[in-house]
Amino acid sequence: MPFKIYEKINVIGTKNILDVSIENKASKFFFMSTISVMSGSRPIPFDETTKPIPKSIYGITKYRAEKYIKKKSKKNITSIIFRAPLIYGPSPHKDSGIFNIVNMLNKSFYPMVNKGRTKIAMINVHNLIEMIKITLKITNKKTHVFFVKDNETLTMHELVSMLQKITKIKNKIIYIPSFFLTIGFSIINIYSKIFKKNTKLNYDVWKGAVSNQFTYSITKVKKLGYKQKNNLKQGFNEVLRSLNMI
Repeated sequence: MPFKIYEKINVIGTKNILDVSIENKASKFFFMSTISVMSGSRPIPFDETTKPIPKSIYGITKYRAEKYIKKKSKKNITSIIFRAPLIYGPSPHKDSGIFNIVNMLNKSFYPMVNKGRTKIAMINVHNLIEMIKITLKITNKKTHVFFVKDNETLTMHELVSMLQKITKIKNKIIYIPSFFLTIGFSIINIYSKIFKKNTKLNYDVWKGAVSNQFTYSITKVKKLGYKQKNNLKQGFNEVLRSLNMI
């Protein structure tokens, strides 16, 4: 997708909706941001006090939208920003990361880098709704940022093993050296910069696959009284049933 589309949707689109919300005296504004705004941040694990350093066009434009929201919301509207990882739920779109994770079970083998030790943060759509509901109690007119994810953070190997057990599919797991993915990312990244198009193997995907960069706390939203509704196994049972895999 061309870089300019991310600008139109994530920055200009957000600006337009927020401005209209303020003009019409809406009481709250919710914005779904992304953990991609933290792809270059340190130290790890991070929380809401850690400075965002986005590296991909997706993360950069989302963070620009965040900054506009913070600037515009003060004394005008209560804004809630959720920095979310992979969101999963029933009937995932075929272009989504969750669909790709699950669909790989149908292949003859399941490739993994970093020996499957990379941790993957996700949030079930029902848990996300609970977090939205719990933040409705916030009323002061400024911006509040929350990291969100499920309580469980599995390694890729643990996640796939869980999915294999649920579906009773036992395709073979093969480990691919991380440097192969790094080489692929380096080549694709050059193409991306020349043609100003985002690709599926962008910085966030590469960094997330070869490291535990996206490790963070959700203590802030828990302090508001949030309690998880569905665990990972319950959530993926729903996903797999919707795809007729169980």
